[in-house]
Formats: sequence, C-alpha cells, structure tokens
Amino acid sequence: MRIKQLVASLMLAGLTGVTLVGCGGGSSTTGTNPVDDTVTLVEISGVAEAPGGAVAMFESQGFLYALGNLLVPAASAAITGLQPVTGAEVKLIYVDNNGEQVGEPLATATTSLTGTYQLSLPAGVDFAANLVVRITGNSGFTLDAQVVDTVVDINPFTDFLLDKLVASGTQLDTLATNEVVLLKGKFDEFDLTAGADMSEMLAILEQQAGQYLDSSISAVANGIGDASMVAGDYHFGEIGLELHDSVNASVGSFGGIVTRGGMSMTEISESELTIAMSYNLDVFYRLGFPGGGLYVENMLEEGDEFPVVVDGSKAIIAEWGFEEELGDDFGWRWLPGVLRMEAMADTGMYLAMVQEAAVRYELDGTGAVDPDARNGEEVRYSLLLAGKESTGMSNASLSGSYGVVGMAVAMDGSNNTVLAASQGVWSFDGAGGVSGAPQVVELERAENSAPVLHEIDDALSAAYTVGANGAMTLEDGVGFVANGGNAWALFPYSTAEAGGTITDLETGLTLGVKLPGSLPDLTDHSYRVTNLMVGHGATSTIITTLANASIRFNGDGTLDVEAGTLRGVERATDVASLQPVVETMGTLVANQSVTVGTNGAIDITAINDDGGELKLDGFVSADGKLLVLRAVWSEGDNKDVGVFIGALTTP
Repeated sequence: MRIKQLVASLMLAGLTGVTLVGCGGGSSTTGTNPVDDTVTLVEISGVAEAPGGAVAMFESQGFLYALGNLLVPAASAAITGLQPVTGAEVKLIYVDNNGEQVGEPLATATTSLTGTYQLSLPAGVDFAANLVVRITGNSGFTLDAQVVDTVVDINPFTDFLLDKLVASGTQLDTLATNEVVLLKGKFDEFDLTAGADMSEMLAILEQQAGQYLDSSISAVANGIGDASMVAGDYHFGEIGLELHDSVNASVGSFGGIVTRGGMSMTEISESELTIAMSYNLDVFYRLGFPGGGLYVENMLEEGDEFPVVVDGSKAIIAEWGFEEELGDDFGWRWLPGVLRMEAMADTGMYLAMVQEAAVRYELDGTGAVDPDARNGEEVRYSLLLAGKESTGMSNASLSGSYGVVGMAVAMDGSNNTVLAASQGVWSFDGAGGVSGAPQVVELERAENSAPVLHEIDDALSAAYTVGANGAMTLEDGVGFVANGGNAWALFPYSTAEAGGTITDLETGLTLGVKLPGSLPDLTDHSYRVTNLMVGHGATSTIITTLANASIRFNGDGTLDVEAGTLRGVERATDVASLQPVVETMGTLVANQSVTVGTNGAIDITAINDDGGELKLDGFVSADGKLLVLRAVWSEGDNKDVGVFIGALTTP
C-alpha cells in the first residue's frame, strides 16, 4: 500500500467518449425561455464537449499509459483533447433520484460552433443537485451536468459524477449544492486532455477510479465522524496481488506484497487522526515471464505517518495524488488512490480494499523519467485488515470451535504457481494448541499451461500464541485476535532457500470467527462484502474484486447476493498487455441455493446463464457480526479462488 504525498482533497474524474450530434438547427447560444421582464433572472452558460474518439491511440499505448498522460501529459505527446459538441439542443430539466427526467424542459438552448451555450433559469428556479442541463446524441446517449453554479460545462466528467451519485442512492433533491461544487472542483484539479471511445474509456475509469469516486461520495453522504471513537493502537496486515506487463509484450510478471505491523491512530481534531505505521514484515515478490524465475525483495522501512479523516460511518479515509517514483533502472508514475478502512460492525476491526496502479518508464540520461519511453504498466489489488489492540489477553482468549477460511499464493523458481482457498473448523484448546481439518481447493499452474484443480482434505495440528495486546502467532502466520476473542486474522509468510537464493515462497490470509452453538437466526441480516479473487484460464491470469457488494439473508431461507460492480485486471497470456475488467453484476438470483448449518456453516451456490458456477462456503460468527466465506469460481478453463469478508450492516 502506498501512503505517500497524501492530499486532503483529490478525486479522479470519469472519462467517456461519444460523438454527439444535435437534432436542432443553427448554432445559437441564446436559450428559449419565456420570462417576466420585471424579474432579474440568473443566467447560466458553459461549454458542451465530448472526446474525439481516440480509440487507436488508446489501444496502442496501453490503458494506464493513456490515462496517465491525461493527467500528467508528456511534454512532446500529441494528445487529442475533448471536442466541442455543436448544434446540440441543451435542455434544462429536473431529474429524480434515478437520473430520469421529471416533467417538461424548463428551458432550452442550442450549442454554437465552439460548443458554448447560454440560458436563463426561470423565475423561482434555483441551483439544485437535481437540476440538470442535458444534451442528447443521435443514438439516444445523453450527457448531463448538475446546475449548481452559473458556469455549467457539460462533458463526460460531469455525466460520470451524476451517474455515480445516482448509483450510490444519493437523494439528489436534498443534496447540498456546495457538496456537488466540491466534487466537481476535485475534477477540475486534473488536466484531462484526451479521450477515447465511450464504453472503453468508461470501463478504464471505473476500473481505476471508481473506488476513488465512490469513497468521496460516501464521505459526503456519511458526514463527519468522531475521531475519538477510532483513536488507539491497532495491529494490521495486508496481502496484495499484482500483474505487470511490458510495452512490447515480450515479458510480464505476476506477484504481490505481504505486510504486517502496527498502527497508532492519534486524534488531532474532531474528525481527523494521524496514523503512524510501523512494520515487522514488508515483502514484494514476483515471478518473471518467460522463465524469469522468482524475485523477492524485503522492503522493510522504519514506517509511515500521514493524516486521515473519519466519516459518520466510522470509516477511516486517506487519499493520495499522483506520485513520481525513481528507481535505479526505472521510474514510476502512480495514479491517485484512496485508503478507505471500513468499520466491521463494532468488532474493533477495520477492512480495506486498496487499488493501486502505475505506469513504468525508462530513465533519461539525467536519471529522470523519460515520458516518451514507457516500459510497462503495473496494477495491484490488496486486502488490508486492522484490529484494535486489547489488554489482558492470553492463549485462553481462543477456546472452542472457530470457522476458518483462507487464501494463499505459492511460487517457485521454476515459474510454477499454486493459488489456493480453504475453509474448515479449527478447535482451539485455550492452552496453545489447535487442530483442524481444512478443505483446500488448489489451482496448480506451470508456465504456459492451463491450471489443474485439486481438492484436498488437509489436517492441522499446531501451536499458537496470543499476547496480552492480542498479537497472535500460528506456524508461519502473524496476526491478531479481535472482538474479545470472537475473531482473528493471520498473514502467513514463508520461504525456502538454496545456496542463499530464495527458491520457494508462500503467503496468504487466514480468518477465523467464533462459531455459534446452535442454528443462528439470520433473518433480515445484511452484510457489506469485500473480496479478493485471483485465477487462471488456459493461458490467462486475472485479479478481481467486487465494489458495493452485499449479502442479505431473507426470512424464507433464501438470500440476495448483490454483486455490485466487478473491477479488476487481466492478461490473456503471461506476457500479454494488461486489460481492465469492469462488469456490472447486479443481483445473483438465478439457479441459486443456500444452506445454513447449526454451527453457523454457510454454503451458497450460484450458476450464471453461461454455466459458470460461484461457490461460497464458510461461516457466520457466533455474534452474527462477521461473515467469512471461501470463494471458488469455475467456468470452462477459467478458475478463480479467493475470500469474501462480510460485516453486518443491518440490523
């Protein structure tokens, strides 16, 4: 996770592309709007623009490079900018909370040859988040902008913002106009000077910037929080997976990070904290293709310190802007990102999905980034878990049966990988001993080969320790116990060496929850879900996560899985260029089955229309606050494994 050059207010705008053709006559900028001459009316004006459709440029440069050049343009780059939309009818309308027009247009205008327009607000109409100017293309596609100021430009960025507000369930008719101005102002901080086809560019921005914008809108909706409720000392761990490519598609790599340590959160104002992070493990690893072998780097540093804000949901939020990093051989330009740690009910635990992306460049003769010498692109998805430190804990704090799920990644110097996900019941004796029978699904893959799936009934017998502050160890795993012993998390890491060289590496994430003694009543229980999946096809590799996902248990023995939006990155072969993954998943209801066992065991199967099967099996905690599930996806040669982590939101 990159926590550098944090800024208090940055947001990545949405880019889309479409050619809009107006259905009106001339290019007048005067709006038609009958008014009372005795009333002084407010005039609004702006420029309507859309991308010029630079798809060829986009595909040849790589999706992150194109996006990076939009925001940090190379001095010699010839980049096509947004083009004026001419002769288009501009309608002033009210919209409902779904973004649909309400009533007849209040006023209209037509854009000029330079895309400008001007119209007056009718008497009694004032700035509002649900007051919109809209232009419509000949294909029926629309671009919208909210009227919250006298200057209202209409472009893909303003349209993306309104779409995000609608998708988040924002009540537009009560949203303060100054909040919209703030969100739009964050867009304006970026030098967005290029565009591409609508669908492709929107997919890229959703994949790279969707989380960033979702977080900012959520912060607006939740308001200011109480930092004193969050301050304290925490354990934390992070597991990240990443893909790299090269500009000529000759080499690639698959790897990740594992980080463990502690963080101290100190209150500095009503809603602000300072986080000081210390590390006891910080490792980057990767396999190089073709035949590049295993590379492992210990990046252990003294620590980081940065400010964060707390919102009304007790989420902890930090954002960072563009950063340029220089190495010995390459330089990187990192895109803006966000750390949003969501409170996991009132367990004292926090969970974050962190998305990071960079364009890699060669250096010039002075050791600076050469913007004309792109070397490749890198994308990482990470799960970060933190738990508040306790007092007076010991081995006795873990006793009885726990439902356990986990995911793991193993690599060796011969370019073999094993991706695994497990679930099972572990029994802690309260005196330092634990046993269990994990059920493991493994995807074993050699370079340039299709994955082979193995199902293994494993056995566990090991020693564990729990320190007074909740620090936990078990075999190669280091982590923490939280929520009074009702939950724990481990971040295993191990290597093997030969002749001083690391030949094998294994790391992962393991989560446990205390199991109930009888069948839990989950009626009307809803859980916010965060996940991480990784998989292989016949030649491909993919990393994905779900945004805005949830699971709701209904009273009739069924459940609703709201899968939200799938975001990720994939590569068709070990050396192919990276491609964004974006898909609106919606609610998974067809061909779905669910069982809940007396010990809190949960088994969910959903099958899509193409025959793909998602199997989720795991456990709900005894107090009903947490849900941990192993995930296995299978469709033809494509197989993915991972974990789903749920935090209770209702009741």
